[in-house]
Amino acid sequence: MNTTLLSVKDIQDRWNVSRQTVQTAISKKNLKGKKDARTKRWLFELAEVIRWRGGEPYPTTVVQEVVEVKEADPEIVALLKQQLDDQKNNHQKQMEDKDKEIERLVVQVDRKDEQIKHNQLLLEDKSKEEKKGWFTKVFR
Repeated sequence: MNTTLLSVKDIQDRWNVSRQTVQTAISKKNLKGKKDARTKRWLFELAEVIRWRGGEPYPTTVVQEVVEVKEADPEIVALLKQQLDDQKNNHQKQMEDKDKEIERLVVQVDRKDEQIKHNQLLLEDKSKEEKKGWFTKVFR
């Protein structure tokens, strides 16, 4: 009796699953196979993989049709380019608006800084005035 043995790569290609999906099935013992003693690679009987996947592999013609890339419609390409340009311009405008807002806030912070310095000077002057004796205050 000649049984067909499949590698992990064969399963990936024929059932369109990831290597991780196959490895998870092996570790959870949902997919039973044997490791080749010489190559240390997993091999699986076709019937076991069909049982695990719940059906036959995809026909190669279906997979080829899915992979086949059709030529892009020039109108759609032009529309997509226009949308990208519009988004780029919108983002550019948003950045310019944000830059202006940052500049306005920097000016505001500078003004507040000047006010604080001015108030500190006034407080220092008042503090010096309070430290003077009553004689100096009266006969100034």
